[in-house]
Amino acid sequence: MKRVLSLLLTVLLLCACSVPAFAARKSGLSFGEDGKFTILVATDMHEEYPMDKAETAFLHEAVEYVQPDIVVLDGDNMVCKGTQVYDQLLEPFVSADVPFTLVFGNHDRETSDLTREQQLEQYKRVGGDLCLAYDAVPELSGYGTHNLPVLSSDGSRVAFNLWMFDSGDYSDKGYDRVHKDQIDWYRETSETLERENGGKVPSMAFQHIIVKQVFDAVYEPAANADGAFRTFDDGTAFSRKINRKAYEGCLRETPCPSYYDDGQWAAFAQRGDVLGCVTGHDRRNSFVVTYDGVDMIQTASAGHRAYGDVLSRSVRVITIDENDPWQYETHNVYESDLGMRLQSKIPAATFIPHFVYAILRRITVLIDIIF
Repeated sequence: MKRVLSLLLTVLLLCACSVPAFAARKSGLSFGEDGKFTILVATDMHEEYPMDKAETAFLHEAVEYVQPDIVVLDGDNMVCKGTQVYDQLLEPFVSADVPFTLVFGNHDRETSDLTREQQLEQYKRVGGDLCLAYDAVPELSGYGTHNLPVLSSDGSRVAFNLWMFDSGDYSDKGYDRVHKDQIDWYRETSETLERENGGKVPSMAFQHIIVKQVFDAVYEPAANADGAFRTFDDGTAFSRKINRKAYEGCLRETPCPSYYDDGQWAAFAQRGDVLGCVTGHDRRNSFVVTYDGVDMIQTASAGHRAYGDVLSRSVRVITIDENDPWQYETHNVYESDLGMRLQSKIPAATFIPHFVYAILRRITVLIDIIF
């Protein structure tokens, strides 16, 4: 009997240890034969039915141009009721046979007549096996927090990991954030990946709402709370003065994080496995800034119906090299840069200004750098 129990215990332990590797293989994500893994991030599209034709054309061309291994929809993906828009929004990815995952934004919840659970069912209905999003632990705050391991090119190990966090929608003081139970889940899963792979697994995080530490990274402290432009729950206060040398990119509107902090950024810094956290929400901003050794990677809106401007409308591309996965490269693909490719697919009245927009965007970037 003891031998039987011992054998059963051994089998159970082996099964438990094999879950993350099995989940990674099932997702189908891996570095390519060239040793690269490319992520296309589209955020804040705010689409509704019927979908804007220029938006559809932009997404089609962006996917064809970038040739990503996965697309991440980083929240505020749609702002309408019903289910028809899902077919249109996802068609550029499904037709290209590209896997995708997603996080929810504040508008995904407040404008839809579907719960987030029902919304994810629609993503899966249209995407089928291409939709890799899931809710890892139903008891966690929000819905759809999960991770996606990326295998090495030979399939022998987990070489990288993608974290997807639901940053909620609203709190009693503005916007919400990633909560403590989600952060605890991240720590536990991160430690499990480290044990099973013989070391920390480099990773990238994605969520809709940026963390409050963006003010520490970019804005100058205020002399006192009375004269502060923004004061947070922990008492930290900031003036309107921006340290433009701290970041690369464009800061065209004031970031809108939560006033609260449950320790997410501190957990990233302490664990040391997250290279950067990709956010949307602030639709005209597109920059990278490092704080406590982790990058904030703010991404501008890819949408035609969201507020913002044609100068910043873009998708973000992130590329990881298997030979050096602790580094990454990122750049934006602007709609204005795809003007020639879009010429035959959208009306001339929409196409012609692209050249002007491209020039103006470069001028505004130069002004940001100088001043």
